Amino acid sequence: MQRSLKIRALAAILLLIFVFALAACSKGGEAGGGADTPEAPVAPEEPKEAEPEAEAPAEEPEAAPAEKRTFAIIYPVIHPFFDPVTESAEKYVAEHEGFEVIIKAPESGDVQQQVEILENLIAMKVDGIAIGSTDADALAPIVDKAVDNGIPIITFDTDTPNSKRAGYIGTDNYNAGIHMAHVIAKHIGDKGEIIILQDVPTQLNLVDRLKGIEDTLKAEYPDIVIKDVQAGYADPAKSVEVLEALIQGHPDFDCYSGMGGAGGPAAIAVWKAKGWTAEDKKIITFDNIPENLDALREGIITALVSQNQHTWGEKIFEALNTLCDGGTIDEFDDTGTVEITIDNIDTYQDS
Repeated sequence: MQRSLKIRALAAILLLIFVFALAACSKGGEAGGGADTPEAPVAPEEPKEAEPEAEAPAEEPEAAPAEKRTFAIIYPVIHPFFDPVTESAEKYVAEHEGFEVIIKAPESGDVQQQVEILENLIAMKVDGIAIGSTDADALAPIVDKAVDNGIPIITFDTDTPNSKRAGYIGTDNYNAGIHMAHVIAKHIGDKGEIIILQDVPTQLNLVDRLKGIEDTLKAEYPDIVIKDVQAGYADPAKSVEVLEALIQGHPDFDCYSGMGGAGGPAAIAVWKAKGWTAEDKKIITFDNIPENLDALREGIITALVSQNQHTWGEKIFEALNTLCDGGTIDEFDDTGTVEITIDNIDTYQDS
């Protein structure tokens, strides 16, 4: 009996060993084969390449700033008459992106200074130039040189028609002379004596104005006589000196007229020194510079023939920009003249 129990216990132990072994074999088959089936050799895994780190999205490159166009304006002389042109050009630059302006002028009506200024601007390779030439013949070859170097040129105030300039902006000065002749006749009547002061006698706009006056007086007012014409070369002191000599030589004159920017201020200085007003001798001159307008209000100047130079700066930039874009402009853009008297001094620019 005791022997039988031992046998049973041993059998139970063997059964348990078998069950555990079978479970182990079954588990090993799930991983790759049982004890009786050798596992197939597993090829070593190739090392995985490290995944590249995600790059941060590239920033959009900033757009290169558009190149600015640089336009230069060369005045015949430094003078307050051209202040409205500068203001108009600077206003255009402020209101339109992509432009710069260079303003240059000789200190006096010196053509050689203008030649040097123009040569320097050509060397700078500016994009376009507007010039009021003090001497059309002397400046024409330099204007042509600029154009041949790819720089478009326009003229304003005074033209250089015998050149490659693209066009002219400003007053038709012969017509301005005609207008002046009619204004003189309106204020002194159909008979009288005139003395005239030029600025630079080679400056084409002044030559044209004088010709318009002479032709109109001869044709329509033959009893209004020009007694003398002298030049002050746009120099204030010299202009006063020349005008005093004119008055001394022709004391019976009825009316004085200045063809250029120095003419009005010179006359104002002389009239004040003599204690004259418009009732004594009449000043009928060109240009609406502040000094002339003040003298008109004070009763020293009788009338002015004014240009519309306050429009020129914008017109210059629009014309040069059109030329740079390959377009064309009008060969002659006449901006006209207006008579200013005490009656319309506050409203003449409104029309």
